[in-house]
Amino acid sequence: MKIIKVETKKQFNQFLDFPNHLYKNNPFYVAPLRLNLKKLFSPKNPIWEHAEFTLFLAFKENKLVGRIAAFYFEKNERNNTGYFGFFDSINNINVAKELLNNVRYTLKKKSCVTLLGPLNPNTNYELGVLIKGFDLSPYFMMNYNYNYYSELLLNLGGKQAMNFNAYKQSCDFHSDKIIRVSNFIKNKYKVEIQDIDFKNFNSEAEKLVEIYNDAFKNHWGFIPFSTSEFLMVANDMKLIMDKKLIFKVLVNNELAGFILALPNLNEVLAKIKNGKLSIFNLIKFLFLKRKIKWVKVTVAAIAHKYQHLGLGSVLYLEMNNRVKQIGYLGAEVSWVAENNIPMNKAVNEMGGIHTKSYTVYQFSF
Repeated sequence: MKIIKVETKKQFNQFLDFPNHLYKNNPFYVAPLRLNLKKLFSPKNPIWEHAEFTLFLAFKENKLVGRIAAFYFEKNERNNTGYFGFFDSINNINVAKELLNNVRYTLKKKSCVTLLGPLNPNTNYELGVLIKGFDLSPYFMMNYNYNYYSELLLNLGGKQAMNFNAYKQSCDFHSDKIIRVSNFIKNKYKVEIQDIDFKNFNSEAEKLVEIYNDAFKNHWGFIPFSTSEFLMVANDMKLIMDKKLIFKVLVNNELAGFILALPNLNEVLAKIKNGKLSIFNLIKFLFLKRKIKWVKVTVAAIAHKYQHLGLGSVLYLEMNNRVKQIGYLGAEVSWVAENNIPMNKAVNEMGGIHTKSYTVYQFSF
């Protein structure tokens, strides 16, 4: 077996392509947009202004059998913690072991003593190993993997660090309780729903990143967005947004939170080979995009000072109504941390069905 560090364009393309070969006979896997992956690892991406990555490939008898990435963040509240992501491997514990060992060796040079992952590259992006929902295709920006991944990582000493849930929610549900609670909160605290001003999108995004970082600052594993990174991600999402599915909530005329849902592009990407947008695939993509039936609630952020008011009920009910009005069938609510009891309860009360779970593992050096 041989582990090599990715240093050439050919090796980088092998790194991107490996999952397409590993899952070529799996009907549920959906290849992410290759363009997005290249942009993530681009030196021009603001995320790498205060972070580093190293990519590895595993070969056995000259055949590519695995990949992994090591990530190190300077602005990391979890002292001496490194991250790994983009972990894919054949069902072979020695391959997985050697990949992880190379990540450990790399991050040990940064004085890391703990390793968390998979995170692609942190909790603001794709995260975890799928442990429930293998017979379902992933929604946009969500991981998919074979069911042996968790066994490999557990056998190599991984401990469950955090579980995250995903719920599928039809917009046909009706709850008198949620409606009553939402109306009560609106009246008591002078709550107002307000659309995003797309003519001043960057200015709006600069306000939203403050809310986002404040909302999640105490959440497990959180690494804050820099303004430049958030603006890049926001402008990328702007290209695929349904403008009615991102809006703000104000309390006494002060910005208190926001929510965003994106069309589930994986319904389209499932029909585009290997996530590559050739001219033909681009035309196909634009045509099929209009037929998307579901959305993914990507983020719901409420400023810390307002989190006790129950604004989640207001945001989710408004989102549900808008999703239904536009003509979608419903949404997946993802990345709900297992220890976030209020959020899990709220999604359940709104008719959410627990369909998938993801685990992030922790390793000691």
